[in-house]
Amino acid sequence: MSDNEKKFYQQEKMKFNQLLNRLGWTEENLLEQEPFLQCPFDRHHRFPQHSKHVRSCQLIKAGFSKNYFEKDALEYEQEKQLLNQSGISLTSSMISQILQRPVPIADSRNDS
Repeated sequence: MSDNEKKFYQQEKMKFNQLLNRLGWTEENLLEQEPFLQCPFDRHHRFPQHSKHVRSCQLIKAGFSKNYFEKDALEYEQEKQLLNQSGISLTSSMISQILQRPVPIADSRNDS
């Protein structure tokens, strides 16, 4: 390596280390890798263990657009905030009971 190459390397290494320092990272952090899993819907996909990849990939494979579940997540968060503001508290078992109740349907032909 020539002196110019060594100088260039040292300057770039110093810039890189300054950037890592600003981010609160170390070179060791960059080398640590979370184990990747294989997607059950597309064997070419790999994703970190704590990723939400499987849900979104499943929806895409079922024909939904990316906009659908991005919008769905946003609407879910908005509904969750409204529910929290309302003071109504529903557990998952309560929601399940509500959804399993039969709903009476009035026959409009017999109302006259």
